[in-house]
Amino acid sequence: MAKEIIEGGIELNGEYFIGDKAYDSIELIKEIENRGIKPAIKVKETFRIDVKDERRKRAKRYSEDEKVYKERNRIESVFGNVKRGGRD
Repeated sequence: MAKEIIEGGIELNGEYFIGDKAYDSIELIKEIENRGIKPAIKVKETFRIDVKDERRKRAKRYSEDEKVYKERNRIESVFGNVKRGGRD
């Protein structure tokens, strides 16, 4: 999906793009910001200590915002439930 977003094949709208660390790509973050959306993307473990790129720093800050984190948690809970076959 990230490739399709970068190539412009997927329409995005909303205030935030909430993604897990699989979406932690400078190229993707740049494209999301170019579309006027705030990337709230969990930063890969290897970048957590010393995040150097400004775009990645913003994405990390957005992902740690309390409001965004609650929404992200709800989404992850739904997908976790789907992966378990609908069992709690």
